[in-house]
Amino acid sequence: MPDLSIDLDDPAALAVSPTVLSVPAPLMARFERARLSSTSNTELVLDALRAHLADLPRLVAEARRPAAADAGEPFPWRASAQRGKAAKVRRVQLPIRPLAGELQVMDALVGWVQQQIGAGPRSLGGRITRSEVVVAALDAHLPVERPRGRRPRA
Repeated sequence: MPDLSIDLDDPAALAVSPTVLSVPAPLMARFERARLSSTSNTELVLDALRAHLADLPRLVAEARRPAAADAGEPFPWRASAQRGKAAKVRRVQLPIRPLAGELQVMDALVGWVQQQIGAGPRSLGGRITRSEVVVAALDAHLPVERPRGRRPRA
């Protein structure tokens, strides 16, 4: 685990630092449902990070893994024209208002995840972003709504 300590006496750590994250639209729909029982966007994001702290490197690595790799695709990193159209997911903005100290901790987590999965500027995976780490945590944290319809008879 990274060093997540901050100076609690630093007044600058208490300054609000508005930030915008980029999340997939389907995840944002789940977020908005969960947000109804939370006091703020920021609270829900921080709760997701807290709940999945130790698993963040694995969650980010799994999210980066090409979906076609499981299907025996010989070229999983580049989608075919047909698969590429279906794989494109619209992204939307998620505004949060963390304190500067909280943002510092989030950035320490991003650096730690980067180090743990070995993705760097020269690797195929590229640099890990704050949004990517938060999306992985939210995806693991938020309930998935089951399709509505008929229930199977018992």
